[in-house]
Amino acid sequence: MIQHSKKITVSIALLVFVLATVGCTAVSERVEPTSAPTAIATTSPTPAPRPTLPGDKIDVGGYNLYIDCQGTGSTTVILESGLDGDVVTWKDVYPEVAKFTRVCRYDRAGLAHSDYGPIPRDAELTTEDLHTLLAKANIAPPYILVGHSFGGLLIRRYAFHYPDEITGMIFIDSLHEDWWDEALELLPLDSSSDSARLATFRLYLTDGWRNPAGNFESMDIPAVVEQVRETGNFGDTPITVITAGKFTVLNPGLPPELETALANLFIEEQSRLAALSTQGVQIIIPDTGHNLPRENPQPIIDAIQEMVQAINNP
Repeated sequence: MIQHSKKITVSIALLVFVLATVGCTAVSERVEPTSAPTAIATTSPTPAPRPTLPGDKIDVGGYNLYIDCQGTGSTTVILESGLDGDVVTWKDVYPEVAKFTRVCRYDRAGLAHSDYGPIPRDAELTTEDLHTLLAKANIAPPYILVGHSFGGLLIRRYAFHYPDEITGMIFIDSLHEDWWDEALELLPLDSSSDSARLATFRLYLTDGWRNPAGNFESMDIPAVVEQVRETGNFGDTPITVITAGKFTVLNPGLPPELETALANLFIEEQSRLAALSTQGVQIIIPDTGHNLPRENPQPIIDAIQEMVQAINNP
């Protein structure tokens, strides 16, 4: 038994070391080298060159943002990813939309192919970044804004600031500004018998989501919430809300009755997004989770095409 315990101890120590090593590697890949490679590094095998990406990096005020546009058409579709999400989100949507209109995907500051920008981030900063980026890239309006998850909050701020540039919005399983407060209200009373998962989720809803350091983008979520609450309704601007039929927004492990209540809340909040316009509709896609652009891109492609056609042929 003593020998067996030692083996377990060694295994755990090794696992911690491996995880720490992987974590350090992941971080170091995002940091530009500041000195010449060491002698050991120069004798290592030369890695395969990374493929050259289409698109451009454009200075929006002291830092460059990556943008890639394809297709032709009088209306341009702008794809806005969720929190910490980059252009890979739209891997399966982007080329199909380019077949019937112009479409642009981009990385917000600090993500993937874009430079870091001022932090903390918020919806006001992302709006001005995107507006400058589109102007400098000569991507003229009108635009259809498509936002996935947290990106749904960001496109609302853009449409509020530049309503004359927007001819429609599509929300893909998007967050509502009341999600954090209303989800907290559904939690049972704090108890010493709470599972670790429930305790962690409670801590996130009471405090964790308020810290910009809690997400890779350094996004100030409470600031975004307040900025979006200022936006109000969008009149008769066409709005399509695509809602996932499977609630996979959260990690598993919460009490089943609580998860059901949270799922119902999430769907109901998205119906409020549709109500932001007199031309708002909500479509629920069964058997598909939160990552709709990768799990089931066709309903997104169809919704974009339908909106483009309606705008071009009123």
